[in-house]
Parts: sequence; structure tokens; C-alpha cells
Amino acid sequence: MSAILQKIKTDADQALKNKDMNLRSFLNTLADAVRKVAQNDNKSYNRESTDSDAVKVLRANVLSCEDNIKLLESHNRAGDADKYKVELAIYQSYLPGEITEADIETTVVEIVGDQEKSIKLMGKVITALKLKYGAALNPATASTIVKRVLGVS
Repeated sequence: MSAILQKIKTDADQALKNKDMNLRSFLNTLADAVRKVAQNDNKSYNRESTDSDAVKVLRANVLSCEDNIKLLESHNRAGDADKYKVELAIYQSYLPGEITEADIETTVVEIVGDQEKSIKLMGKVITALKLKYGAALNPATASTIVKRVLGVS
């Protein structure tokens, strides 16, 4: 079982002991979403959940919360946005710390080395970054940095 999923389940159990049913329900729903990603994987049906599955679900939920907060605040409904701010904080607490842009750029420069810089290297570099950093790598940030280093817009 994924370490992140295990932490979510442990925190849900603690919320039950603390009689915080809203948090328990929220965390159980989150854990179910992570499990469903693994169960619905076309490559290996009903496989064990991984940290990568958990990060995928957490990042999607973080983006959704951020969008909802922006939308509500732009319509002068900051009070309604508070619910999403709480959810956002919970999701972010389970995400592994992201690698700094400087670290990613240094690694990209090392991977590219003396090779001719072209878009053809993009896949190779992204794959190497994923292998090195795993779930801590934000793919969108990595893609932007790789394009910048390769001189591709």
C-alpha cells in the first residue's frame, strides 16, 4: 500500500477517535479516490495503490480547489471560498515536497549534456526526471523548465 494512502487512512482513524466525522468522511472519500485510480488502471486491474496514484489524485484536487477559490473570490463570495481553502490545505498536507526549479534545471542540464538541443530530447529528459524524482516531480513545472533549457517555446 502506498505510504500516502496509509497516512490518509491513519488520519481518518484518528479523526474517528476524535469524533470529527466530517474530517473522517473527507479522508475516507480521498482514500477511495486513490484506490479507484489503481483499480481502474487498464494495464493491471486491481493492482495495489502507489504513491504516484495518490499524488495524481491530490494534484487534481488541488487544481480543482484553486479554481473554485479563484471563481468564488472573483464573484465576491470569499466566505464560500473558505471551505475550499480548508480542503486545499488538507490535500497539500499529503503531497510530497516538490523539487525546486533550480534542482530540476540542474538535472535537465546534466541529462542534456553536450547533445544537440531539440524537442526530440523532451521525452527522454522527462522520463529521466520522473525516474530520479518520482512523485515529488510536478510534471507541468518540469515540462516548462525542459522546454526552456532545450530552447523550445
